[in-house]
Amino acid sequence: MKYNDSLTDLLGYLQKEPNSLAFQIIFQKYRPMIITVIKKFNLTSHDTDDLFQEASLVCYQTACSFDPKKTATTYGAFFKLSLINHCRTLVRQENAQKREVQKHLTSLEGLLEVNGDTFSSKTKDPYELVQLHLLYEHLPQILSPLEYQVFCAKINCHNTDEVAQQLHLSRSQTYNALARCHQKITAWCQQ
Repeated sequence: MKYNDSLTDLLGYLQKEPNSLAFQIIFQKYRPMIITVIKKFNLTSHDTDDLFQEASLVCYQTACSFDPKKTATTYGAFFKLSLINHCRTLVRQENAQKREVQKHLTSLEGLLEVNGDTFSSKTKDPYELVQLHLLYEHLPQILSPLEYQVFCAKINCHNTDEVAQQLHLSRSQTYNALARCHQKITAWCQQ
């Protein structure tokens, strides 16, 4: 009972004096729970420090709004539920950002004209042009030497069988290399 009374006192003090040491004490008390909740969600777009900052904001907001007289729940349960809901919101935002990137992606075949040297008229958006320029700059680092050779040959030939003949590869090796190119380029574009 004494422990809950001290927590209630800390919450009351924090609500009266926002810039107090009470917040740091409350935050440190719930740090293990915060770590558990953060690990539960796979938030790749946030680093650990950002997630702790988000958790501290949720902790402060819940501490300021929690009233033990109006609810039968404990502050810990209230804070945990609020933190879980906030993490879910972050996951939704992260997924929405991924979908937004997907909207701007165009297949490589759709961007190449018949001769392979010019881009189609679909590429008039400056954002897409910058993305393509960055992609072409990073291709040698993204792809293995074989994949890069196959990719460049595919741009020039447009026929996978011709690429296989030109590079002295089997048809399946060529298709597999192109599939890996597609996967690696897509992964790079989603970063």
